[in-house]
Amino acid sequence: MIYYSFRCDTLINTLNLIKVILVVRIPSRNSHRKIAAAITLLFQSFPTFASAMHFSFMFFPLGAIFFWPWGPFGLFSATEWLVESYPLHYGRLWAVLGSIGIALIAVGIAMFLAAYLQYLSRRKAGLVKTGLYSVVRHPQYLGIILATFGLFLFRRPTSAWPLPLPGTFVHWMPMEIIAWLTLVFLYALLANSEEKYLQRKHGRDFLSYKREVPFILPILPPNVSERLPIKVPTSGFGRVISLLSIYLSMVIITAIILKSLL
Repeated sequence: MIYYSFRCDTLINTLNLIKVILVVRIPSRNSHRKIAAAITLLFQSFPTFASAMHFSFMFFPLGAIFFWPWGPFGLFSATEWLVESYPLHYGRLWAVLGSIGIALIAVGIAMFLAAYLQYLSRRKAGLVKTGLYSVVRHPQYLGIILATFGLFLFRRPTSAWPLPLPGTFVHWMPMEIIAWLTLVFLYALLANSEEKYLQRKHGRDFLSYKREVPFILPILPPNVSERLPIKVPTSGFGRVISLLSIYLSMVIITAIILKSLL
């Protein structure tokens, strides 16, 4: 009964959120990007945190608060398996992954805050190219990606945490992987949108910076997008269709792999 009540609450809350997004007038492109970034982060981080800490759907009120962004997937039999909690035996591997996850969360948050403070202190002088911005062009997004991946790796055992006894479990949802991939994909699009604005504002200075500094991942070359075999249109309806096709293909392939492993 509680689970079905949660389904109804989730549907109502989701419809209300859509209503707010449609009604509220967004004053600028910059505000649009910030709202999109916040919604994307909420969609990934809240349910993943709840899954990592083993908050049940039926654990009110935390279950309803944290899981409602994924609630619509539980309304349909074809996608319900994505938000089911699967127990896995806790062992040395999960202990190591959990430690790596905590480290990534700390590094990601520290990188995001440091990059944000650098941006605030130097933006009036022009294009910010020093500090973390000399390593990658979007260090704030890199920090968020690292922190959320760390959250995905961290799992709280079902008993005796942080020193679990033998035979305990950790819980994991398939939707966590799809949500993180969605976050990375959308943040890359947001970063690309910001770069179009920066190119119009700073001109050759930004183009020179773009040729020298990697996009988001420091291990990739600065011009990695030009080397990809798939060419996405720069604007118009064709760009929307291309990006949507890429995203849906990524999600479908990931879902097929996950389904085959369960």
